[in-house]
Amino acid sequence: MRRFTLLAAAAALVACSPPSQQKTEAPPAEPPVVVAACNSVTPDMTKPVRLGAEPVAVAALPPELPGGPIAPGTYDLISGNVADGAPEWTNDRFVALDVSESNAGVAFNYAAAAPGAETERWTASFHQGPPSQIQYTCGHEGTADIVFAASGTNELRLRLPDPSGTGAQVLLFVRRG
Repeated sequence: MRRFTLLAAAAALVACSPPSQQKTEAPPAEPPVVVAACNSVTPDMTKPVRLGAEPVAVAALPPELPGGPIAPGTYDLISGNVADGAPEWTNDRFVALDVSESNAGVAFNYAAAAPGAETERWTASFHQGPPSQIQYTCGHEGTADIVFAASGTNELRLRLPDPSGTGAQVLLFVRRG
């Protein structure tokens, strides 16, 4: 009987003890989200620009920009205006555009900084056309028809769709250097 009591006590102890902890592997952690910048272009913070409505005399002229070869390099925005109902810029911005060539074609790398805001960046491949277009590869989506004029190696005028989806931005860039 003593044996039976000992056996019953041992069984009761086993039944009352907490279950053994099994080692379970934690689910794999989600990989961290890496936000990659579209480009590393740095706007010249000494050249502020604010886009307003286009002058009436300019608005009456057709937007004829003849195209031409665009010299590779970094260009700074020095002036411009909005057209066709695009919203005006309410504060100064500092904008740079880097034009580069490779075996894959011509790329536009754009960066715009405004006080107190993150730098807006986009990258697009450029197709001279006709029609001239940019195809966004980072920062925006889709394809957009553009009009441009390159004057020698120092000046570049672009008419781009406004990011708001309404109207256009008419931008005058000069090459750094």
